[in-house]
Amino acid sequence: MSINIELNDEAAALYSKGDIDGFVGTYADDAVLRSPDGVSEGKQAIREYWTQEKAAFPDGNVEMTRSIADGDVVMGEWVWTATNTGPLTLPDGTELPATGKHVEVAGAEMVRIRDGKVIEHNLYFDNMGAFGQLGLLPE
Repeated sequence: MSINIELNDEAAALYSKGDIDGFVGTYADDAVLRSPDGVSEGKQAIREYWTQEKAAFPDGNVEMTRSIADGDVVMGEWVWTATNTGPLTLPDGTELPATGKHVEVAGAEMVRIRDGKVIEHNLYFDNMGAFGQLGLLPE
């Protein structure tokens, strides 16, 4: 297994354990995180993103199902499961009350690593599907 896949798997495990400091520590200071929720540039903005996400879904767990590496890039597929027990902060700052509902979302990511730290993290997942599972979309 590639050292970069191992680093990415370790980061996923830190996230799943709820160790936000350890997880964010896998990012470089100038890292960029892109997701369907928006773009977070720099370690502090990335910390805020993951702190808000874990506040809304404290039991959030990611299971890496497949990873491949090519040089400094890791492509991974994963399944994220969580229960929404805290307020959900939307990109505009609006907070929605917890729904208490469980969600399961499959997704993929592209991670670029430099000197053992994540410098680019692109997440791809069905945000609308997650919102539907949470009961937050009109019927």
